Amino acid sequence: MIPTEKTRRSDRIELELRITVSGTDAQGQDFVEETYTTIVGRHGAKIVLNRPLVPDQELTIRCEGSGRESDAWVVGHLGEDEEGKYYSVKFLDPEVDVWGIEFPPLEESERAVERVLLECVRCRTRELTYLDESETEVFEANHQVSKQCKQCRDRTLWRQSVGAVTVEPPVPSVAPLAVATRTQNERKHPRMDLDVKAGIRSPQFGEEVVSTMNISRGGFAFKSQRGYDVGMMVQVSVPYSSAGANIFTSARIAHVKDSPKEGKKIIGVAYVPVHQGLPAK
Repeated sequence: MIPTEKTRRSDRIELELRITVSGTDAQGQDFVEETYTTIVGRHGAKIVLNRPLVPDQELTIRCEGSGRESDAWVVGHLGEDEEGKYYSVKFLDPEVDVWGIEFPPLEESERAVERVLLECVRCRTRELTYLDESETEVFEANHQVSKQCKQCRDRTLWRQSVGAVTVEPPVPSVAPLAVATRTQNERKHPRMDLDVKAGIRSPQFGEEVVSTMNISRGGFAFKSQRGYDVGMMVQVSVPYSSAGANIFTSARIAHVKDSPKEGKKIIGVAYVPVHQGLPAK
C-alpha cells in the first residue's frame, strides 16, 4: 500500500548522489536510467529523470554509492529545466536505508544550534547530526567534532561531508504574524555571538548567503539589505556551504531592526518547532 502521509519525518539534505532508476514510464515504456538525486531524506528524495512519470507510479531506485535499492512511488512532478524533469519520490518501505546516511528523529532537531552532515574520518560513515551549543563552538573552531561512531564502536573525529549544490523550490509565503519583542531575560534559549555562514531562502527575495551575528537553539540574527517583514516564512540552513550538503529548515522572521550606519537591517529568525508542523514538501 502506498503511504499517503504529507508530513515530513526527517530533515532533508541537498546532496547529489548517483542512482539508477528503473520502471515503466507514463507512456508504458520500460526503462533503466542512470541519474542523480538533488535532495535526499530518510524516506525519499528529489530526483531528475529524462522521461515522463505520473503520480503514484512505482519505481525501483538503486543508490550506486551504497549499493542499496528499494521500491519507491512518485509523489509528483516538481518542474523541469535543461537537466531534465524533477520528481519527488518516497520509498514504499519506511524503514529502508538506501543512502547509507543515518537520519535522527526529526523531533530531536529542536536541540539543534546547527544541522550538518558529518562523516567519520575513520570509517566514512555519514550521519545527519544536530549540534548543541558546546558542540557548535567546537565544530566552528576546529571544523571537526568528536562523537560516538556506531560502526567503529568508539569515539572518533567527524568532519563535514559535502556534495553538489541544488535548488529546492521555496516554501509558500504566508500572511505576516504579529510577533512580540522579547528581552534577553525572556528568551527561551541563550544566544552565542558566533559568525557562521547561513543560507536564507524566500519566495519574495530568492536566496542569499549571510553571516550570523548570534545563534541559539531557537534561531539566529543576521544583517541584510533585503526587505524581510516580521512573520514572513523562510527556509534557512546553518551552517551553509557553497559545496552543498546543506540542510534547510523552516523558520519565521521574528523581528526586524534598522542598522543605519551600514544601511542594513538586523533580522532575527525563529525556527518553526516540529510540533507546530512543517510545510509539506
